Amino acid sequence: MKKLLLLLFLIPVLSWAATNGSWANIKAKDYVDYKNSIHTNFTKEDIEKHIMSLAEAYSSSNAWNQSKKQERSFCAPEKVGLNLLNYIQIIDNEIKKFPHTLKDNHRLSLILLSGLGGSFPCNNQ
Repeated sequence: MKKLLLLLFLIPVLSWAATNGSWANIKAKDYVDYKNSIHTNFTKEDIEKHIMSLAEAYSSSNAWNQSKKQERSFCAPEKVGLNLLNYIQIIDNEIKKFPHTLKDNHRLSLILLSGLGGSFPCNNQ
């Protein structure tokens, strides 16, 4: 049943990602330019949808790993409902903490994943 639910979730997400492939390449500089109202190839809606899609994918991956008794990437408290503003704050904190992410122009996906792991470590949960 869990596999079916995961597939029902992943099929539309992967279809969406395939038709919007450029979003997979949003980098740290694109994000900071957006935050600083500098022209980028991405709209505010593009950036926000990308962040929420990443967050949903990471949460689904975590749920899958937990169901298989495998290690999760991060362990946000169940009573904490993360939203777009939380994810933006996590990304901002990661970029401030690791400024080389801008110079090296890391992918936003890796910055968010690293930030979630640092903000919500699992500590053997």
